[in-house]
Amino acid sequence: MKKITEIFTRPIAHRGLHDAQRIENSLSAFEAAKNNGFGFELDIHMIKDGTIIVHHDYNLKRLCGVDVKVADLVVQDLAKYPFSNQKEHVPTLQEVLDFTMGEVPILIELKIAHGFDPIFPDALLKVLEKYPYKDKIALQSFNPYAIRWLKAHTNDFSVGQLSSGKLEGQKPHIQFLFKTLLITRISKPDFVSYDINYLPNPHVKRLRKRGMAIIAWTIDSELRHKNAILNADQFIFENIKV
Repeated sequence: MKKITEIFTRPIAHRGLHDAQRIENSLSAFEAAKNNGFGFELDIHMIKDGTIIVHHDYNLKRLCGVDVKVADLVVQDLAKYPFSNQKEHVPTLQEVLDFTMGEVPILIELKIAHGFDPIFPDALLKVLEKYPYKDKIALQSFNPYAIRWLKAHTNDFSVGQLSSGKLEGQKPHIQFLFKTLLITRISKPDFVSYDINYLPNPHVKRLRKRGMAIIAWTIDSELRHKNAILNADQFIFENIKV
């Protein structure tokens, strides 16, 4: 299994290369990243009919202008709710894979709002098992149980723990586990993706010294860019040239 730094030899475009014309997590944003030689990060949900779709929020309101929960969708609904720019709609993961075809790496984040259910990662692996460029895929999540499940059920992909020094809405003891990376004792990840706003810190430095690859997120200024170069092995970026 390749290390994460071997998969991502260049910085990673956050939800693709998006701007005023290209919506985040859209095929046009992924096309822009691919055309510029960047791998990209994307977010996935499993919707009501079991389809895996590419979207960050748990609701369509911010990007599509309709107050609809992602979990309530079926795949036929996607065309009914285009992005606010009316040019595209939320893609399925299969559409993104068919479009990319191994030309650049993809970092896939599983969005899990509540308790862990293995139905979601199992459905993800079923989609990925037919993708012929498995060495160009890595997975990550904030949910440590999803990471642990994936580690136990596939050897094809590097799997990473997302973390931060502060997680809104979480109880203090949960925040402590993530801040200190003690959460990795549950997840046993191949790499850690850590919030740039809380780098450097001794917890990340300790794991990095032990050989754990660190990805910093999200780099959107020259100051954060310099911080990431010093304190991480790779980084996820948006709105800056790298």
